[in-house]
Amino acid sequence: LLQLADIVHTMQDWDTFRMWTFRLYREKYSAFTNNNYNKNKNGQDDDDDDPSQSWFQCQIRFFDNHVIPLAKKLESVTGDLGTIHVRGAQRNRNRWIRMGAQETKRMIRKTTRTTTITTDCWSTNGMAKNITYFSMAA
Repeated sequence: LLQLADIVHTMQDWDTFRMWTFRLYREKYSAFTNNNYNKNKNGQDDDDDDPSQSWFQCQIRFFDNHVIPLAKKLESVTGDLGTIHVRGAQRNRNRWIRMGAQETKRMIRKTTRTTTITTDCWSTNGMAKNITYFSMAA
């Protein structure tokens, strides 16, 4: 259920999915542009590629390899509740295939119009930490 909680937006209505996928895209793009990548166990960058180059296809793979299989596991345990999530995930996946390229272009356009302000702040232990703020342009 914890895994499901993290990605349930992919199984909800289209507007909810679009809102959260855009927020994730913006977060990954910010990490890319600020060289603020997550390091994996081998010290390699997990998010070292520009997400604008692969977002459309990555979302389809995410639906196919993670979201829909997880929803089907839920369905095997909960029955009808899981069926609702499977259908929602499949509906969003199919709509993403039809409209995802256009949505990705919209996200790229909105993100490049975003002003990123990065500042150093002092944490409670006296160490400086970098915080990024987003301000959407009109």
